[in-house]
Amino acid sequence: MTWGQHVSNIISSATYELHLRRLKKLGTPSRELASMFSIFIHPRLKYAFPAWSSSLIATQRHQPKRVQKRVVRLILGTNYTI
Repeated sequence: MTWGQHVSNIISSATYELHLRRLKKLGTPSRELASMFSIFIHPRLKYAFPAWSSSLIATQRHQPKRVQKRVVRLILGTNYTI
């Protein structure tokens, strides 16, 4: 498996955010959504990142950060600021 394929697998497994969208629509509190992010998504994005990130091209290196920003924006809604 190449590093690019590895990043693609991590990003696709971290798209648990789609499930968070459904939970948010059902009225799940933001605190619980944040806990789910911390438990399920964030570890997948950060697992061994220092080991493989130096072998990636710039766009691949930024993909985990983009997923993280999308999920945080989803959880916080209008309260999200950079």
